[in-house]
Amino acid sequence: MKKLSIFLDMDGVLADTHSELLKRYNSEYGLDLKKDDLTAWDLSQIQKEGTSLTKYFNMPGFFASLPVYEGAQKGVKALSSIKCIELFVATVSTKVGYSEKERWLQRHFPEIPKNNIVFTARKDMLAGDMIIDDALHNVCPTNCKYAILFDQPWNRTKAECNVFSNVKCCNKIFRAYSWNDVVAYVYCILASKEGVA
Repeated sequence: MKKLSIFLDMDGVLADTHSELLKRYNSEYGLDLKKDDLTAWDLSQIQKEGTSLTKYFNMPGFFASLPVYEGAQKGVKALSSIKCIELFVATVSTKVGYSEKERWLQRHFPEIPKNNIVFTARKDMLAGDMIIDDALHNVCPTNCKYAILFDQPWNRTKAECNVFSNVKCCNKIFRAYSWNDVVAYVYCILASKEGVA
């Protein structure tokens, strides 16, 4: 049986990056921005004038301090225990984040081999069976047969979806609201005739 290759995003899927981001941002600027307020992928559209949401990505220690997304460790363990699945992480990073992200992944997700960590901003170039990401522009378009859009406030808006209305997408895009949804969908793909040949 051919292995099902699955590309997992780190930020917003494995790591609850935006919770740490908002904690630092609100503390520094005396604000009370919530995750549901992050309704656009481009954070510069959301940040208050004279502030910066993205500067934390360039600060040493930021990626090392990220909490694990709820259910992610259990979900990754469940998927990695299936012999016909090979897990990869595909993530973009600032210069200061490369080693921190790699160490964070090894610490929290030891089931994913170090050689299966891919740093890339061009996820449309990935060729595998499935991609799981929180950015609509990473799942549409994709070279993967299946795509799971991990539900987040920034991928729910109609404006965000309309940007990609004329783009040829993969065969199927599934919106997952939790890691339980992710695992259940992967099981469905494996059980179907079209899963792996």
